[in-house]
Amino acid sequence: MPRCAIHGDFWHGNVAAREGSVRVYDWEWAVLDGIPLVDLWTYELANLRIHARDGGGKLDDSLRDALQHVRAGLRRRALDERLALATLAPVLGELSFRVRRRLRMPDEMERASIAVMAAAERLLLST
Repeated sequence: MPRCAIHGDFWHGNVAAREGSVRVYDWEWAVLDGIPLVDLWTYELANLRIHARDGGGKLDDSLRDALQHVRAGLRRRALDERLALATLAPVLGELSFRVRRRLRMPDEMERASIAVMAAAERLLLST
């Protein structure tokens, strides 16, 4: 797997477009030597975590859709699409608890992330 610089919290809430220009915000989780799958997954998982935080149910279907988007992103890059499923749990775990590790306190999205983790567990067990 090629390594590259990653944003680490890439999702539509950190991207702004205006007058033909695009600006990406919130670089606090960026690293120079990361795995590109992190940004593919954070883009997909952000909305799932927000949906879970807001009390939304039916995460299983949304997570399956997210998996298909990550697989498609891998195919476009000529990478093995099986990496999508193999990296779901580690990326979700990192995303869920990194604030707790850094600040020694839970993040507001931690509980929502745990709900997404339950959906990920069901998805992994079903494949």
